[in-house]
Formats: sequence, C-alpha cells, structure tokens
Amino acid sequence: LLSKAIKRIGASYAYYFNKKYERIGHVFQDRYRSESVEDDAYLLGVIRYVHLNPEKAGIGNTESYPWSSYHEYLKENTKLVAVNEILSIFSSDRKKAIDNFKKFHQEKSEEIFLDLKEKKRITEENIQSFIKQYLERHKLEVKELKLPDNKQYRDDLIRLLKVEFDLSLRQIANMLRINREVLRRSFLTMS
Repeated sequence: LLSKAIKRIGASYAYYFNKKYERIGHVFQDRYRSESVEDDAYLLGVIRYVHLNPEKAGIGNTESYPWSSYHEYLKENTKLVAVNEILSIFSSDRKKAIDNFKKFHQEKSEEIFLDLKEKKRITEENIQSFIKQYLERHKLEVKELKLPDNKQYRDDLIRLLKVEFDLSLRQIANMLRINREVLRRSFLTMS
C-alpha cells in the first residue's frame, strides 16, 4: 500500500516536472557525467564556477549565499572545508591568498564546464516535428510504418529516435502508434 502511494507521488511529480519544463521521459533519465580535474588552473575554474553558481542561477549573491563554501575560504580558521591547499595556490601568505582568491572570483570567466553545455530541450513537439520530417523525406505516413515493406524505414526511425532523443521503447511506441511488442522485436533485431 505504501509503495503504491510513493510510486503514484513519483509519477505525479514526473508528470508535473515534465509539463513545467517541456520535457518527456524520466525526470532523472540522463546518466551522471563527470570530468576529471587535471591541473590547478582548471581546479580553480571549477571552484569559481561552483561559488558563482547562485548568481548565474539568479538565486543569490556569492558573498551572501548561505549554502556555499565561499565564506569558508575567507575565514582565518575553518574546520568545515579544507581550504589551505586551494589558498596556497594563490599565495603562501594567507592574507594575500584570501585577497587573491576574492579577486579571482571577481574576474570574468568564459570557461565552459560539463554541465554548462546547453542541451536542446526535448519536447513532444520537437519529437513530432522530427518524425514528420522523416516521414515526409521518405514519402510515408505513420500508419504505413506498420507495413512489412516499410520495416527498414520503421527500424531506421526507431534507431534515430533512440539516438537523438534517448526515448524509451514505450515512448517511441506511443509516438509512432506502434504496438510495443512489435517495436521491441524490431529493436532486438537492430541490436
């Protein structure tokens, strides 16, 4: 009983979130991505990016944002964050290091980090437009994709939808109005 209620809440939230942000699919469908930090310059850039994030998001000022570690770098003594190694990159003198740290955060930065790369919004309209263009290019209609003679086009379109939009087979089946089992079999033969 509790598990069904939680599942319903999760599904309702996903529906709300997707509607609000013009998305489709699972709320957390993208895989976690990371990037290695291999030198001091990149490390400092990442730290600055994290500290300036509240400003870029329009939710607060770097100096006054309460949930940032930025303040920890400005304190004489801190036990919360290990700041000494980072500050030592700026200067061996702590006071100069803090001043340089502040100046560094005020500099304009054009650096692009992994999560800043703008992803094209996936909406049902985008997908329908993609499908429509594909069908027009091959002089087909959606209902014709079910015909055995058009299996090659159907499989190609399924593959493209999977690659371009990372859709689940259920989503593709709904978009193309194809039975999920037929779609699953097609997808298995493609792999």
